Amino acid sequence: DEIRSIMNSGERAAEVATLVQRDAQRYWLTKYLRGLIGTTIPALVLDRRDDSYVVQLTDYLLETPIAQRPENRYEVGEAILVKVSEADPRRNLIRCMDAGRQPLPT
Repeated sequence: DEIRSIMNSGERAAEVATLVQRDAQRYWLTKYLRGLIGTTIPALVLDRRDDSYVVQLTDYLLETPIAQRPENRYEVGEAILVKVSEADPRRNLIRCMDAGRQPLPT
């Protein structure tokens, strides 16, 4: 019983360490993105919701929602461009705007 208790506390400590590491990584990536406000970057559509998409900023492996624009409809898995409009690491906030489809390589 004591061994099981020790194992459980060790597993919990590992989970907490993973969460802290992930939060720290997101903080520093968000701080970096703050310097890219106004810049267009590549993204991948992960999910479509009623009035928004969830995209992954492919260069940073961060997920964030973007508003749907009526003139642009995307499919899950489609590569698009987004413009970084706001990034605040203290509020854990990343906002991007739809910037259209990625041009096809020639």
